[in-house]
Amino acid sequence: MQVNITLFLQVINFLISYWFLNRFLFKPVFSFIRKKNLQEKRIASIIEKKEHNLLNLEEDKHQHLIDFRKDLQEKYTFRFKTDLSIPSEVKCKIEKDEIAKTLKKMKFLLLKKVPHVD
Repeated sequence: MQVNITLFLQVINFLISYWFLNRFLFKPVFSFIRKKNLQEKRIASIIEKKEHNLLNLEEDKHQHLIDFRKDLQEKYTFRFKTDLSIPSEVKCKIEKDEIAKTLKKMKFLLLKKVPHVD
């Protein structure tokens, strides 16, 4: 095996080329890729936080809607009074002539609506 000076020159040339490529090509490209990856991770974390906040806001909105519906139901449902005090005798001061006129009108209206009733 013959070893001459060209082998040493090729090794030196390889080392110089590797150093230049590493210094001016590989390091900038790798740092650029690292920065982009970090930026993507930051953006992904921000998006995740925003999605989490959005889900919380949706849950709050849903809970407020449920509370609002309950309030509406409570406010606008009709409740019967269980203790209705109706007087047994109602005293009314109406004259007999007025009562007779009202009865006549009622009879007339009833005959108009249902003609076969006397």
